Amino acid sequence: MKFFRKTAGSVSLFLILVLLPLYTCLYLAIDSARWSAAKAKMSGAMNLTGNAALNTYEVALKDCYGLFAMGTSEGTFQKDLLAIYSGTVESGNYENYINPAVDAFSVTYVDSSSVARPAVMKYLITDYMKYRAPYNFATGIAKRLDVFSQAPSAANVLEKSTDYYSDLKSVTGVLEDVAEDVQKEEEKIAENEKKASEEASKEEEPKNYYDADGQKRIVKALQSSLKSLRKKVKKTEESASAWKGALDSMSEGEAKALLSGDYQSTAGILSEESINSLEQDLETDLNTLNSYEDGQPDPTLHYPENPLYQYIRSAASVEAEESETASAKSTYSALKSAAGTDVSGMVSDVGGSVSSLVGSEGSAIDAAGDGSGSGIAVSSGGTDSGTLLAMVKNGLSGLQSLATDLRDDAFAEEYINGMFSCYTNTATDTSMTKTAYGGKPLFRAETEYIIFGQDSAKANVLLCATSIFAIRFVLNSIYVFSNARMRAEAMTIAAAIAGWTGAGVTVVQNLILTAWAMAESVLDVSTLLKGGTVPVYKTATTWTLGVNGIAEKLKDGAQSVAVNSIDSVFQKIQEAADDKVGEIGSAATDYFNESAKGAAESLTNMVTSPVEATITSLIGDRTKSMTGKSRDEIRSLIQKAVASADNGSKGFAMAKSLFEQHCLDSLTDRIYGNYEYLFADDETLSKLDYQKLEEAITSCYNTLYSKVEAGVDQVVSGAQGKLDTALNNASEEAKARAVEVIDEYTETLSGLLGKESSPTTTAVSSYSGMAMSYRDYLRLFTFLGLIGNKAENGMMTRIAKVIQINCSKVTSGFRISRCFTQVTLDAKVGIAAHKLEEEVVYHY
Repeated sequence: MKFFRKTAGSVSLFLILVLLPLYTCLYLAIDSARWSAAKAKMSGAMNLTGNAALNTYEVALKDCYGLFAMGTSEGTFQKDLLAIYSGTVESGNYENYINPAVDAFSVTYVDSSSVARPAVMKYLITDYMKYRAPYNFATGIAKRLDVFSQAPSAANVLEKSTDYYSDLKSVTGVLEDVAEDVQKEEEKIAENEKKASEEASKEEEPKNYYDADGQKRIVKALQSSLKSLRKKVKKTEESASAWKGALDSMSEGEAKALLSGDYQSTAGILSEESINSLEQDLETDLNTLNSYEDGQPDPTLHYPENPLYQYIRSAASVEAEESETASAKSTYSALKSAAGTDVSGMVSDVGGSVSSLVGSEGSAIDAAGDGSGSGIAVSSGGTDSGTLLAMVKNGLSGLQSLATDLRDDAFAEEYINGMFSCYTNTATDTSMTKTAYGGKPLFRAETEYIIFGQDSAKANVLLCATSIFAIRFVLNSIYVFSNARMRAEAMTIAAAIAGWTGAGVTVVQNLILTAWAMAESVLDVSTLLKGGTVPVYKTATTWTLGVNGIAEKLKDGAQSVAVNSIDSVFQKIQEAADDKVGEIGSAATDYFNESAKGAAESLTNMVTSPVEATITSLIGDRTKSMTGKSRDEIRSLIQKAVASADNGSKGFAMAKSLFEQHCLDSLTDRIYGNYEYLFADDETLSKLDYQKLEEAITSCYNTLYSKVEAGVDQVVSGAQGKLDTALNNASEEAKARAVEVIDEYTETLSGLLGKESSPTTTAVSSYSGMAMSYRDYLRLFTFLGLIGNKAENGMMTRIAKVIQINCSKVTSGFRISRCFTQVTLDAKVGIAAHKLEEEVVYHY
């Protein structure tokens, strides 16, 4: 018995000490394995359910715009996903061993991931575009951003020059009034002296008669006018200083050199120094007249010989021939009429009210986007020259500090301009997702609305057209104000209109050139709105509007004039078929030719324009004391005018050398040969043949241009060979290499035209071979809104509204503010005595 008790005790002790821990460990191992298996099963089920959630995207959003987002209501979504999750967790070979059960399951959208939020929209767009190389951006608008970054400073210079000419115009008004008063007094003096002479002839001892009182009235009238004139002249000197300051602030380069010519030779026609000189002469003469007694010899007066008095006197002494005046005024009137064309008349009705189209969902989109934001501030209304210049200064200023990393902005720009319609699209045109534009509520105004943000679709198109008009006006003004031949033509017209040869010619010449640039810009906008292209910077071959017969040409309206244009080189390269690389070569060669012409014109104008401006200013400028100038002095004057425009470039040095070799002496001879007409102080001015001067400038220009063009061709002669080599590669590689050759060619031209001692700024004339369409300008404006987050949030919000309008037509009840890119799945599962919980966020 003892034995059995002892044995039983040992067994119990064995069970306690050995088997119980063994079974406990075994249970724990089984439980742990069951927990791990359940956890893995939950995780697998969660991922399967999450993927199902991501695959339940808004079809209309994806099909129309390529964007992925979930839009099913949370209640419906939860019911559908619970079925997937439960069916996965509660089934399988391990059910009898694990026996899991779903205790709770919830689906919650992440509010911050609403597609209506700007940051989310930008993310989706970037994600959509990152596998699509932004070829259009890389080879299109990016190549032209530099010229537009120069536009604000150029607009500032043009604005300051306009202020100067406006102040100068007020001076001419004073001069004309004074000249008329002086002329009347001189006529009275002549009449009095004639009567006195007739009376004296009857006497036995005729006495000398001198109308001292009449002379005193002239002197006092001049003294009185000098006070007013001094204020006006002081103002012109201040505006001239502001003009110079604007030029000094420009980056060194071709644009600055082109715009400097007008200032160097025109500013400072009148000065306080010349007023002081006349004031001293008048004071001396008044003392002489006060001491004069009848019967004495005629006193010697100083003021009639004073250069400023002669300048004033010329204001009333010259009248153009009536036929010349009528023709000139007709031409100027036609130019002003074309320049004043309202671009709004070129835009047909499009779209409607965005707020009415988007409905109540618009408020939800605005709330998600923290406000809709404003459009880009390029336009501010009005089409006068001052407003246009201000628009460019304010609107394009962001491009001057353009960031170097533009990848995401490039993606967004490409998406906007590839996905949404614009004014020049047709109904059959398609977006990047191959969706036709036609039939959509905002058809032909979607991109404009995204950029400018006005509620009226037509208002956005008008803002775009006006903004393009402003930019074209600045670029065309650079060309017209620096073109010697056009300046000479304007001078001839101005001389007939002004009726005298002082500052009036210069003022009217400026008005004509301004109207000319505006009229050409009207034609440009008309062409672009019709779907055509316009060169970024023009040459003689692509400039449309000449002054000869302009009234006849414009009788049916500016829009009816045939426009000289070129194709977009980058568009032609992009659209060239893979098996037709010859088309690429043709497009690039055309670009080379047009750009070379532009460079040659630019260099020719740099030399000849200051010569023309100097001669025009001196024709009636008696402050320069031109009387008695020798041929050598005239030659030196021309050389000084040319030197004033030197921008330190190799191209200018070449053009100047060619001018001195082939043009200087012949131009000097033609001016000196007409010297008595050009610089006379008497009535021969009324017979001044401005046409001869215009012909002299034109002849000089043509001779120099042919020589400079040959020099430019020699500098860039290797480009064609490099292009031919590039086109021997595979088609897609050939396109890329052709673009590289174009870049290199542009850099070569810029190096020739720019200042060697400063960083190279792309020469504006190198854009002569590049054309832009209406859509290209939209690309530019898109960038203005995107860079530096200038208007990005507002643009992304408006993209959401356009998508809402269009997708709601495809899917009833579509709400973009309730479309999300992230969803949170939360599940609780019971396994025996365990409760497992898992929360995962799934996103695109």
